[in-house]
Amino acid sequence: MADKTSCVGNVHINVDVSEAVKGLKAVQREVRKTIAALKEVDEIQKHTCPECGKMSLKTLLANEVVQSRVCVYCGWSNVVIGD
Repeated sequence: MADKTSCVGNVHINVDVSEAVKGLKAVQREVRKTIAALKEVDEIQKHTCPECGKMSLKTLLANEVVQSRVCVYCGWSNVVIGD
């Protein structure tokens, strides 16, 4: 995959695309790492109390649609519908 040859009429063009492919693969790896980090941040935010800022939220299920989140540290609570 190092060289790509194209022919247009009497003109032949040789292009080395190996460096471009390496660069794109490196970008893809960094994007995957960034997505994993964002998922981790999202998971942390799901368990962080907006009132006291501690990772102390517990989710209580009322049913499949309605949830109640309660902070075991400060007592903050709310009801989430359809999340």
